[in-house]
Amino acid sequence: MNKKQSRRTTEPFHPPRRRPWQTSPDPRKPLLWLAKGREDDGERYLVNATGETLDQVIADVGGCITVDDDALPVTSESPYTYRNVANGEAVKVEHFDGYYDLDYLLQIVLEIQSPTLGRVIILTPPEKGGVGELVLLWEDGAAGRHVSIKEIASD
Repeated sequence: MNKKQSRRTTEPFHPPRRRPWQTSPDPRKPLLWLAKGREDDGERYLVNATGETLDQVIADVGGCITVDDDALPVTSESPYTYRNVANGEAVKVEHFDGYYDLDYLLQIVLEIQSPTLGRVIILTPPEKGGVGELVLLWEDGAAGRHVSIKEIASD
């Protein structure tokens, strides 16, 4: 997993609007979502459309690999850390390898701090080979499908 940080403001990231289980696009506006990099090169970006600057974003990966009947836990070596993520900015939160990660069940763990959200932990659903495009938080405060959001006390 490549840990080179990246910020993008010029590339337009469009939120996922329609999923296979939906018959029509969701009319709600996503505030936070994960987007694929260019031509799905394995990079995943957190897109901030909250209308405010996120004070801090820490992104890590967790998961497991199954070997016979055992599940062995895995984590990334070091998390991505960003400060002052502006509205409309996308920051790289992970890079999945299309070959080597196929045997792993992986999820992205985000710790986000902002004036409106406070300090929250966001867990994506685990997916084989890595996490795809996904809405994390909708404008009505609802979490995305199978996304877990937990408020944590400030230090």
